[in-house]
Amino acid sequence: MELKSEKKMKLKVKVVGREREVDYFPGMSVKDLISSLGLTPDICIVVKNGQVVTEDEKIDISDDIKVITAISGG
Repeated sequence: MELKSEKKMKLKVKVVGREREVDYFPGMSVKDLISSLGLTPDICIVVKNGQVVTEDEKIDISDDIKVITAISGG
């Protein structure tokens, strides 16, 4: 019996102006995305299709996603 490997879907995301790809799964939330990028919610803002969204927002593979990280200093 031959097993077919499932091809993982990739979500293209702009992180601080640079395009990255992350593994996508149906039902993925902004919180899941942030985690997969190795970031934490307290240092970034996620923009989905031109709107700032919360961590609980669901992401679709066709969404335009941008992640902006906050920089602080003095």
